[in-house]
Amino acid sequence: MYKYFAVLVASLLLVQIPTAIGDDDDKYDIFPAFELEDIEGNTIVFEELLGKGPIAITFWATWCKPCLKEMDKIQPFYEEYKDRGLEVVAISEDGPRTKKKVPSLIKRKGYSFIVVYDDNKSLQYTLGFADIPELFLVNEKGEIVYHHFGYKAGDESELKEKILEILPEEMDSTKDSGSLMEAQSKDEQCE
Repeated sequence: MYKYFAVLVASLLLVQIPTAIGDDDDKYDIFPAFELEDIEGNTIVFEELLGKGPIAITFWATWCKPCLKEMDKIQPFYEEYKDRGLEVVAISEDGPRTKKKVPSLIKRKGYSFIVVYDDNKSLQYTLGFADIPELFLVNEKGEIVYHHFGYKAGDESELKEKILEILPEEMDSTKDSGSLMEAQSKDEQCE
């Protein structure tokens, strides 16, 4: 009996430990297909976003301060690279009490990327994580090429580098050759 309990506990702990999707062994994992409603009531279909360029997908909520800090940094990247194929999809994990705040927050913050609702957290559960923010960068084929959880100042430098790595070469004349910033403080997360 003890052996089964130990295996169960170990399994649960492994589910909670974020993996480094995007490492060489995992870089061809495919992001799960979705059809989610955006803040204007339109259905956004993941497959329709593919084939144009990289897609940054972030999971967030209105009450999550690290999420909002991350999105504040993503917006300028979107503005700078949307004409080169970058798409951003912010997936709200807000529950029934806070969901109504999403449209006004998006407008107030000036976010111009796609914002959708994951009402039942089904996509979050499919991907197997609990804390937000959680960010995935997928290529034009839907393959996950980068994964990051939490947010701390400076994380945006690594995201920018990863975006530039997968933008089409003929358009990528501004790629930075600088090194990644080292993490000096713990990532912030919301549970």
